[in-house]
Amino acid sequence: MKMKQSGTDLNIALEKYGQGLNTVAEIVNRHPIPESRTMEEHSRWAQELSEELKPALKTVDDASAQISNNWEVIYAALQVWVTGIKEISSSAERNDQIDLIAQMLQGWHNSFQMSESIRVLPAQFTLISAFYPSLRPLARTLKSSIEMIGNMDKMTVSLQHRVESLR
Repeated sequence: MKMKQSGTDLNIALEKYGQGLNTVAEIVNRHPIPESRTMEEHSRWAQELSEELKPALKTVDDASAQISNNWEVIYAALQVWVTGIKEISSSAERNDQIDLIAQMLQGWHNSFQMSESIRVLPAQFTLISAFYPSLRPLARTLKSSIEMIGNMDKMTVSLQHRVESLR
C-alpha cells in the first residue's frame, strides 16, 4: 500500500513541479535582461525578477522534496521487486515480470531525459547570479532540481541493468 500511495503522491508532486517550472519560465520570459548598460537598471531588473520568482521557486523546491521522498519509497520497492524476480525460476511468469518492470523503467528513463539547453541552465544562472546575487535562489533551485532528475535517471538505469541481467 505504501508504494501505491507513494506513486500517487509522486505523480501529484511531479505535476506541481512541472507547474512550478513552467511558472518560473514564464516569469523569466517576462523579464528579459535590460539592454541598458547601467548597473543600476540591471540590479533593479535582477531584484524585481527575484521577488516575482519567490513563490514559484518555493513551489519547485517543495515539489522537489516531495518527489525525492516518494521516489525513495518507490525505488526501494522496485529493488525488492527485482530481487524477487531473481528468485523466480525460469517461467512465463518470470518473463512477464521482467517485461513489465523493464517497460516501466524504460518509460521513466524516457521521461527523465533533458535537452542540453536544460542541462546547462544551472551553469548559466550560476554565472548570472555571480553578478546579481538576488538571483542565487533561482540558480540554486535549477541546479538542485536538474540534479534530482539526473539522479533519478541514474537510479532507473541501474535498475534497468539489473533487470536485463535477469533475462
